[in-house]
Amino acid sequence: MQNRNNLLVVCVIAVIVFLCGIPLTWFTINGGTSSFGMPFPFPMEGTGINGTITLLLPLPIWLLLLVSAGATLITTLNINGATTIPKAWPTIGLLFCGVYYASPLFYVGDQLRIAAGPIVALLDTLLALGIILQSRGRMFHSNDEA
Repeated sequence: MQNRNNLLVVCVIAVIVFLCGIPLTWFTINGGTSSFGMPFPFPMEGTGINGTITLLLPLPIWLLLLVSAGATLITTLNINGATTIPKAWPTIGLLFCGVYYASPLFYVGDQLRIAAGPIVALLDTLLALGIILQSRGRMFHSNDEA
């Protein structure tokens, strides 16, 4: 019971951290040119609100953060016994978003500076995945176990 309560608290904290990633700065572009070929006269910042990450598809950062928060919320509900959604679904969602969060860290260039956003989101994704692993066996528990 105590371990379950601890996992629930950590899940709630993970959801809050994902949502706090929306206003964070994710990257800064120093110089460079726009898609119209015009040079940037000043550094531009990308946040969770206005930034996108492109791997196969360009996805807005805020959407990735909401998917991660939703997957963690599903895990919270499963631990609490309110739902019995297979843990594969939140795991797939978190892994998909985690790959997107990690991709800016591998960019090599002198015009892009990585800020705190992707690092915080990636660490929080690892925390949420750890919660899913820790809750193994608790995903489909009966209500009389409490």
